[in-house]
Amino acid sequence: MMRRVRGSHRWAILFAAPLVLAAIACEDGSRGNGNGTGQATNPDGSPWVGPVVRGTPPQFTAEVSNVKVAWKDWQQTFDLTMTNEGKKTETVHAVIFASNEDMQPPRRAVSPPTAYLWFKLAGSSDGQLTHKSLERCWKNNAFVGARGGKLPATWVATLAPGASQKTEASHVLDETSPHPATKGKTLKREGFTTYHVWLFTPEGWCFDQKTLSVAELQAADKGPKTKPSEKDPPEAKSDDPEAQAEKALKLATYYLDTNQPAQAREKLQMILDKFPKTASAKTARKMLRDLSN
Repeated sequence: MMRRVRGSHRWAILFAAPLVLAAIACEDGSRGNGNGTGQATNPDGSPWVGPVVRGTPPQFTAEVSNVKVAWKDWQQTFDLTMTNEGKKTETVHAVIFASNEDMQPPRRAVSPPTAYLWFKLAGSSDGQLTHKSLERCWKNNAFVGARGGKLPATWVATLAPGASQKTEASHVLDETSPHPATKGKTLKREGFTTYHVWLFTPEGWCFDQKTLSVAELQAADKGPKTKPSEKDPPEAKSDDPEAQAEKALKLATYYLDTNQPAQAREKLQMILDKFPKTASAKTARKMLRDLSN
């Protein structure tokens, strides 16, 4: 009798194992890879192929613009514009994963900021995410606030053909890392450098993805740069210190805007050396301090 009981226990364990694996598949992100970036598998070991895709994908586009770093609010803001270029009304969900991999530890966050639970659902200990890790956990209804309300997990747009929606969005600029692997470590005072824009259907199929450089987005917002002339303008006298200092300051500003800090320092220092009593010298002194920080 005892042998039969033990045997039935063994069979119960064997039947229950797939159910246990299925329950933890979403939290693990991918079998044997705790950061949600490895090869995903089903509980039986077969490759996970993603959500069921039905029909054609929505004809939606997503554009990012007006990127700004606001340290006083500890946010990096941007405008997200989604447009329906198809022939029928569609609903689309957007998630923007941002990172700065040049820092140690890296800066990583998701927008909308209330969607931070994606990291936990994907089993990401270091803050790394992929669109596949979100697809795996799409149907997990875990986005509930402390008071029981639903937390926005995505930016949602339901648009008629030809319509657009602009959303003022942001990422949090944490002072210290919120991710378990680097929890509490101080982050450099640097913003995000890369945006990963993912568009999903309501069923959780990521039908469009793209990676954007923040520097290129900011350059596009400012428009093409024109280098100021190093020659004296006709209305300025060559012996006028204020005019000469102002001209040099404009050139230094151009060098900063076009990511040429060494040339900018040279011009700023020249203003301090040659025209220390001018109004431009005060500005140059402050700009040099900012460059040194």
